Amino acid sequence: NGNGGDGGSVADGGRGEGGTVTNGGNGGTGGDGGTGGTGGSAADSEQAFFFGDFATEGKNDVATVSFPGGTPTVFALDGFATGDDLRSLAVSPDGSLIAIAGQDLPGGLWTLTLYAADGTGTATTLVTAANDTIEIEQISFSKDGAWIAYRSDATFDGGNELWVVPTTGGAAKRVSQAMTTADNDVSSYAWRADSAAGSEHLAFQADPVTNNAFGLFTVDV
Repeated sequence: NGNGGDGGSVADGGRGEGGTVTNGGNGGTGGDGGTGGTGGSAADSEQAFFFGDFATEGKNDVATVSFPGGTPTVFALDGFATGDDLRSLAVSPDGSLIAIAGQDLPGGLWTLTLYAADGTGTATTLVTAANDTIEIEQISFSKDGAWIAYRSDATFDGGNELWVVPTTGGAAKRVSQAMTTADNDVSSYAWRADSAAGSEHLAFQADPVTNNAFGLFTVDV
């Protein structure tokens, strides 16, 4: 007797193949096509994060909205009640954390702070500027989520350098050249996209010696 044909796959609902004939028997009946798969849905963690003084003029807040649309949720972040100047926001690669860099009070110290991605819980402050002239901006998580890079004029007012700090806490370290004038700084940077966990690399553009004489540099973290 002929063997029955195989059923089609679930993914494409394919048509079953006919069975082979043995001992002079009749060919087997083709199997039923598989059921088509259901359409995919957006992951629960797909959200857009943004900041601004959209709720109260002059008070910067962080908010989130589900992708591709919905009603925004404004966070009441621990330790960031006044929101004088929120400069930068980043989301960790796994979506579990958000980091913000800013100054909560006019004339206050700039900080780099971690929060749970839903905006709840106690803040974890990773970096606090030594004085109110030092700014922290352009923050970005490494691809493995172990580091946050940022620009800061910690050495000379107005001369932005590239710094990194572990997301688990610890001392921040400068990974670019030290800038000794306000005319020299790191203008941009990027994490290497294919870096392996535990071996992160950064590329950055800077004019560390002569104003506007930019070079491209790389550094291992």
